[in-house]
Amino acid sequence: MKPGEFLARMFWRVGPILLIVWAVRSGLIDYKKYIRIIKGEKTPVEMQIATVSDILIAGYQRDRNLPEAYRLPYWLTQRPEAKDLGRTPHLDPFGSPLRLTKIPDGFVLSSDGPDKKPNTSDDVSRKVEGLEKLALQAP
Repeated sequence: MKPGEFLARMFWRVGPILLIVWAVRSGLIDYKKYIRIIKGEKTPVEMQIATVSDILIAGYQRDRNLPEAYRLPYWLTQRPEAKDLGRTPHLDPFGSPLRLTKIPDGFVLSSDGPDKKPNTSDDVSRKVEGLEKLALQAP
């Protein structure tokens, strides 16, 4: 083995590990996010979108119509089921309003994600189709 070759090999083996440890400890990497992914848990914004979607489905089963997109904030504040989401159930955890888009026999509820810009890779959405079939299953 040539002089210095041992150190070079050790650096290339240990260096990436040290870099990852430094990035996690300094807060550059959100390791909790990856733990949630591995465990299959939902993120806070996914849980909120699922809850609001369930409230919209229940409202459709009861009233046979969805609120207009611009009325979603007011509509949610009038629902007792949305009280668990806090004072602003229409805002995602990043402070942006949830977007409701009606589609034939359904809707899409989406959040702009942490960058607060629509149609980017970090957006979270839920598409619900077959509202008429869901309405027939109402208790």
